[in-house]
Amino acid sequence: MTRSVERKLKVAAFQDLLGRIPGLPGVESIGVSASPFDDDESETGDLDVLVYCRSIPSATTRAKCLSDLQRLEKTIPGVLTGGHWGEADFLLINSHEVWAMYFRTDDVLQELEQILSGNLVERQDNYFYPTGRCEMFRNMLIVFDNDAFIRKLKERVAVYPQIMRERILSLHMKQLWDLEDLKRGAERGDELFFHFALDNAIDNFLQTLFALNSEYFPSRKRSLQYMKDFAVVPPNCDRRLLQLISLASSRQTLDRAYLAFQEMAQELSNLVAREGLSGLNFQ
Repeated sequence: MTRSVERKLKVAAFQDLLGRIPGLPGVESIGVSASPFDDDESETGDLDVLVYCRSIPSATTRAKCLSDLQRLEKTIPGVLTGGHWGEADFLLINSHEVWAMYFRTDDVLQELEQILSGNLVERQDNYFYPTGRCEMFRNMLIVFDNDAFIRKLKERVAVYPQIMRERILSLHMKQLWDLEDLKRGAERGDELFFHFALDNAIDNFLQTLFALNSEYFPSRKRSLQYMKDFAVVPPNCDRRLLQLISLASSRQTLDRAYLAFQEMAQELSNLVAREGLSGLNFQ
């Protein structure tokens, strides 16, 4: 089977899925994170289908509706029953992983207002930043949109809120200069400990950099691609971050990695001050 034929079959199967979900009870809107199979990443990555509902249909109802999808190889209804990614079903369609995630519209709106008001800027469960929702809404492709629910979400996140920016900067600028673990890891020549500290340090650096540029931070994915378009960024930031990671791979160069990060942190702090934001509570 040629690649073009395989792609057509995948798209047809995915369209079959998207055509059925609006018929489920309570469904208001459907969005996808990317067009199916339109680039190399979507060819190999999983596909997310975000379904917004007045009330979420039961896993049994969902399973019955989707049981005879084209080229469906496996389905696990109700694999998630709540949390950051809603109630979710897993489907393997034509050997491609698909996640159908269901959310209550009232919950989505309530959480979004909390995010934009700066009340949910900290990492949740040690990995998830709710602010990433804003970037997801901004880039979401609309499949079905009763009463323009997704369109209104997009309008709501179109302007980056200043209060959220200030609270992100206040939080992460404090943590950006907490370099004790990074320094101890370098002094001890402890690569694993240094990597743990470096991961936190880079996270604080990126959170600060994105907020400084009034850009929603989606995740670690495509961070280098995003920063190429930033107006306020340390020189050669993408190249230097990669070099920093390379230096951190050997105990012989951990001290250089520490100094390299310290230099970048200082440059970023200077940019914050230059933008007139140094008066925020960073202490």
